[in-house]
Amino acid sequence: MKIKRGIIVMLTAFTLTGCESSGKVNDKSYLRALTVNGSKKVCLTMEFFGNEESISACGYDIDDAFGNAELLLGNEIFTGYTELIVLDNCDDRETLVHMFNELKVSPDCLTACGSPDLRKCSAEQLEGSVKQAEKQKLTEKCDIITVLSSLIRDGEAYVPLVSDEGFCGNTVI
Repeated sequence: MKIKRGIIVMLTAFTLTGCESSGKVNDKSYLRALTVNGSKKVCLTMEFFGNEESISACGYDIDDAFGNAELLLGNEIFTGYTELIVLDNCDDRETLVHMFNELKVSPDCLTACGSPDLRKCSAEQLEGSVKQAEKQKLTEKCDIITVLSSLIRDGEAYVPLVSDEGFCGNTVI
């Protein structure tokens, strides 16, 4: 009798877990880089790993804009491997805190300022340009942890300035 109950419990557990595909790699879009523009109305331009084209989405706040982007993509956006965030006319500190704490971007994610158009330029090239500027000591370390620490401690942080062509100087946020 105990064996029959055990089998019934196991079969029930298997049927309740189902074959849902929500955990599969191809059911998510992996964010590579994004630009954040605006504070009253937030507009995001995002580039993803793989062959997906860059997209733009707007909303009342970052979460609303992310939700709209997911609707456009038809996939959940995974932010854990994000390599670059470019801030443009937004509340820098609030945006970075939200990206790190709520959206869980990588602690190694680089932070820059500027207004490059990710639909026209390559996020890979922008990120590489910032990394080379760090390596050549043309800019300070600019991962999100370092930038947030400076913003919280000093009220300002030095970050690279980027354009469509890549690194073009430094600025204070």
